Amino acid sequence: MKIKILIADDHHVVRKGLVFFLQTQPDLEVVGEASNGEEAIKLATSLEPHIVLMDLSMPVLDGIEATKELKTSTAYTSHDSNKLFRSRSRDTGIRSRSFRLSAKRKRSR
Repeated sequence: MKIKILIADDHHVVRKGLVFFLQTQPDLEVVGEASNGEEAIKLATSLEPHIVLMDLSMPVLDGIEATKELKTSTAYTSHDSNKLFRSRSRDTGIRSRSFRLSAKRKRSR
């Protein structure tokens, strides 16, 4: 089973670069691309990706607010509590944040 990925970034070149790189991995499949947070929410709801690569700074709805909305969306979170969201920002270097959709699931270490 391939891991389905949705890419959300307002920079076309960044999206295409990520798609190009991810297509080289046999176990990954890019199922959609969004240029803003609003599009990301719509696509995530309809495509049900396993992972969303989300830029933090985008027009219309930024990545932080879009991620918050996806986390609270019953329609989306009811499918799989293991979905993981990655957010990327290039403002002051790359910072990554991961959000688990299910706060009930505990980390095993």
